[in-house]
Amino acid sequence: MIYYIADCKSTIHDTEIIENLGKCLELYIAEPEVVWRCCLCLYKVGLFTSDICKEVMSLEIHELLAQNYENFVKEPRIQQQILWLYNSMLSFPTGRRKMHESELCINFFLKLIEKREHETANLKHVAKSVSNYI
Repeated sequence: MIYYIADCKSTIHDTEIIENLGKCLELYIAEPEVVWRCCLCLYKVGLFTSDICKEVMSLEIHELLAQNYENFVKEPRIQQQILWLYNSMLSFPTGRRKMHESELCINFFLKLIEKREHETANLKHVAKSVSNYI
């Protein structure tokens, strides 16, 4: 059997990759390795066009990840990959609008800001106490 390149899927829209990744995340949200790989794939394809971003957002993946982000406290690489995925979704107006409409996402971002401010304050305190010994 001979396959020609013309028979291959030529765009992401010709495949079901986004839908399959969304289903995979729903089914295996408690599995760190699966979440990491799905977020990586969605991050890579999500950067291509606003249409792809719109498709990712239509699956409500952003809300699923916001709900489960704290489950990966001991997995910083997974949390970082989730944040990179958010970055790709926020690159397009459709993604920004959907996230601004989501109370869950707004609360998630507020918690991230609060956490960053808390950790920055701790670093300043440590730096000050170290400078007293120097």
